[in-house]
Amino acid sequence: MQIKNKTKTDKSKGDKEEEEYIVEKIVSKKLIKGREMFEIKWVGWPSRYNTMEPLEHLTQASVLDMIAEFNSKNDTRGKKPDEYISPKLVKNKQQER
Repeated sequence: MQIKNKTKTDKSKGDKEEEEYIVEKIVSKKLIKGREMFEIKWVGWPSRYNTMEPLEHLTQASVLDMIAEFNSKNDTRGKKPDEYISPKLVKNKQQER
């Protein structure tokens, strides 16, 4: 699991405090302005708090493993658009049943 550090300054003490966030799973991947971004579901947070993170923010080995697994399950390179269905569309279709 990924630990994402966010620095927070306590103005009364002048100290910096580190908050840790742990990746639960990779939800999706998108290309935004030519940059590969991953939608991250954080442990202990509802899905509405998912964030889009660039690969350079996701450096821990276990998260890189999650990304590799996500990519292998969702590899659409070389396929025509009508040969694959996005994971979100599949999930929505399953919920309709």
